[in-house]
Amino acid sequence: MRMKNDKLFVKILQSPCCGKTLKSTNELKCQKCGSVYSYKNNIPILITKTQLKEDAKNIKTAKDSRFNFEENKFIKSLFPPSDTLRIVNKENSLIRKLPKNGIALSIGSEIKSKKVINLDINPDMDIDIVADITSLPFKDNSLDLVICQYVLEHVKDIKKAVSEINRVLTPNGLVYISMPFLQLYHPSPSDYNRLTLDGLRFLMKNFHEVETGIGIGPASALAWILREFIASFFDNKFLHRITLFITGWLIFPLKYLDLFLVKKKHAYILASSFYYIGKKN
Repeated sequence: MRMKNDKLFVKILQSPCCGKTLKSTNELKCQKCGSVYSYKNNIPILITKTQLKEDAKNIKTAKDSRFNFEENKFIKSLFPPSDTLRIVNKENSLIRKLPKNGIALSIGSEIKSKKVINLDINPDMDIDIVADITSLPFKDNSLDLVICQYVLEHVKDIKKAVSEINRVLTPNGLVYISMPFLQLYHPSPSDYNRLTLDGLRFLMKNFHEVETGIGIGPASALAWILREFIASFFDNKFLHRITLFITGWLIFPLKYLDLFLVKKKHAYILASSFYYIGKKN
């Protein structure tokens, strides 16, 4: 976790409301408009109190909509393995290739590295900063790498989010995006977008494409859909969750077919997700 006295971290921050420099004391204050942002456990909260409350409400609503056993560690240990198999995992190699003083931003995930700033809208995550992807609190051309895995489906204004990523990247900086195609509804706290590979390329048209491909394959897509399809026969929340539990153990081995299927010519037609690596022009 970045501390509020991390000079390099504070140096690249800017006010999300007007883009001007922030002065760091016991709080962060915009030197132009006077907006004040607080810390929580040394984590800068760079969204308004109104937005913070709204996001917390939406996160709670999404959590309450599911019948969760996660609070019980023993029951959680009995959960079936994930029904999706991530074929591609590029973030570690991209981080290793950063220049000596390079800085990466990870949006919506927790990556343990001194070179990575972890950002999320949920202050209860193990992150370094709370902020909105559509109003990133970083100066122009200040980051060498932005990692954004399975976040954009939860963003209402997806074009603005990509524009912000472009703005904060240094010239020739890299962006690594993972985006669902055939995935089920999974609010966190909301769920808006799915893209084909063509759609993902079009979204990232202002970048120079370095590499694209399937992130999660068609067998994983089938396993997830089949599991939820069987459970959808039950309206009762408890029965629905128990069915997901049982079918999860029966169906999850299907995902390993992706080790073979992702190499096939037509795998993109039924892929669960795609990834895109691009360079800022």
